[in-house]
Amino acid sequence: MNRHLSRLCFLLVAFACIHLSAGRAAAQSSFYVTGSGFADVKRFSSAGYSGGGDLNAIGPGGGIRVGTFVAPKWTVELAVDAAAKTRSTYKNPITLAIYPALPNPDLTATNQFASVGAIVGFHPQTQGTVRLAYLAGYSFLRSEYTSASVTGVSQPQPDVLPVLATTFVRVPEIRYSGGFTLGFEASIALSKRVALVPEIRAVAFSTTGGGASGFLIRPGVGLRWSL
Repeated sequence: MNRHLSRLCFLLVAFACIHLSAGRAAAQSSFYVTGSGFADVKRFSSAGYSGGGDLNAIGPGGGIRVGTFVAPKWTVELAVDAAAKTRSTYKNPITLAIYPALPNPDLTATNQFASVGAIVGFHPQTQGTVRLAYLAGYSFLRSEYTSASVTGVSQPQPDVLPVLATTFVRVPEIRYSGGFTLGFEASIALSKRVALVPEIRAVAFSTTGGGASGFLIRPGVGLRWSL
């Protein structure tokens, strides 16, 4: 966790130095604030948590970005994103060796991501009302996993009915990780200060110590206000 925080702080300090050294270009640049909504597409290559099942899912999310032009074609940005919790279902690992066979209830797992990223943007000069941007940076992620763990199987009334009771406990896990971010956006000017910004951003993450790894792909659209 400290390693990822130090990377993020280093990037923010570097971006601040670039801003201060931009001279006249920085004096003419403008700050902007963007509110964005996106689809949080999660693709895991490994789960790395105590539950089971397929954690790949799609959920809604939103974020806010604060940035500034440090040169006519370059921006630096702080992005804060949070996505909704998604749920997946997987088979109960307990197999009951009884006759007649009784169905086992399925188990559920949830996961949720929040991220803070330092992003650099390159904005080529574009004619008209549309200006494209290519984005790259580093994001610090907090992920929360909750799974159902089977702690026991019992037969409350062994002399009456062959009914089994399965005991579950919810197991929450919080993990911290970091990963590089790539993205693309198209700023469509609606007025002098307001723009509609369709975008797509992708974060590759990996948790140390055999934790989860995969990709977060976030297509979305935002509304930008330039100050």
